[in-house]
Amino acid sequence: MINCTVWFGIDKVRPRFCNTPSPEYFNMHFTLIFSVLLTVASSLPFEPRQEQSLAPQLLSTINDLNTAVAGLTTAVNKFDGSLLGLLPQALGVAKAEVKLDFTILKATHTADKSAHFTAAESTNIVNALASGIGPIQASLDALKQKVTLVWQLKVSG
Repeated sequence: MINCTVWFGIDKVRPRFCNTPSPEYFNMHFTLIFSVLLTVASSLPFEPRQEQSLAPQLLSTINDLNTAVAGLTTAVNKFDGSLLGLLPQALGVAKAEVKLDFTILKATHTADKSAHFTAAESTNIVNALASGIGPIQASLDALKQKVTLVWQLKVSG
């Protein structure tokens, strides 16, 4: 092996063999390997999936979701913007919205925890979700109408 000199700074010279890597080489590779391992470790799930399918629980949660959407639509339709009813009606809408958010989170958590669904379970879940599209559209339409009503009350008042 040939003895080489490597310059570090202006006046520091360190002899080493030409085919031995420098300490900077090891630091760079360690950092690269560590960052890859950290990324892989952070992508691992914290709690293992269930061995059994949670399709019945998910279907129940989807039914709760449809009920929560209907509750939100009812609360929005009851909102009339009157001065005396403003606070209770607004709280009713907020309560229904929080219930809907919680139900969405519960359904997502149940689906994440479950084992893979069978084809029949998947079909049932998709059909249950598809049945909620109409009520969701009705809720969005009610929200649009109430935003228009509130805007008109604000402009005229």
